[in-house]
Amino acid sequence: MTDSVHVETTESTAHIWLRPSKGGTHVTTDALRLLRNVGRNLTGNIRSVTISGRDDDFCSGFDPDAVTAADLVSIWRSATSWLRRPDLLSIALLHGRVEGVGFNLALECDLRVADPETTFTAGDETLVGQPWLPGLSRLVELVGQGRVMEITQPGRHRFDAYAAHAWGLVNVLEPSRDGRLGVAARWARSRQTYLGTGIEVKSLLRGNAHTFVEDQEDEAQTRILRELFGDTN
Repeated sequence: MTDSVHVETTESTAHIWLRPSKGGTHVTTDALRLLRNVGRNLTGNIRSVTISGRDDDFCSGFDPDAVTAADLVSIWRSATSWLRRPDLLSIALLHGRVEGVGFNLALECDLRVADPETTFTAGDETLVGQPWLPGLSRLVELVGQGRVMEITQPGRHRFDAYAAHAWGLVNVLEPSRDGRLGVAARWARSRQTYLGTGIEVKSLLRGNAHTFVEDQEDEAQTRILRELFGDTN
């Protein structure tokens, strides 16, 4: 792919790179559709996926034009839900800014490796500093309800990679891109060796229990979009 999402494959791993658009690495509806197609088109030999940004940032939120789409919430779910497939290990390789919907994209992955200089913001500038709610339940699992209430307050509450690591949001801090890829490769090899166990563990941890919660998240986010930008139906 030569657009906002580029995919490279190495043995049993697909490396997804978010390419910059409009002066930064932002999420557009086209990028979400491309991500959805990546999930649909993975071959059976792919057992792990990494996601990273090509530019100075991992992802700095929604492109301003994206949030006016009436079907944005459903596009988001179809673009990211495949990262929770039990037969795949998904790993976010983080650097620069991880903001708004980019923060949620990192949450969709099973594991996260971050440059120590990475900064995080739950609020999305395009959503007037409000967080993107789909994925909220996943954040609660990782850092707890009290911390979620703190970091998702509307505005620009920013925290660094050391805090994210201490809270359990980031698994490993690694300063170099090659180092982050190396950590992901080690995890992928271990997963491949114990594939059956990995599938069963992920199925138990991220199974069907979240379906009802996700429906509630989607309904809440749709109401917020209507309030912020007018009725999009």
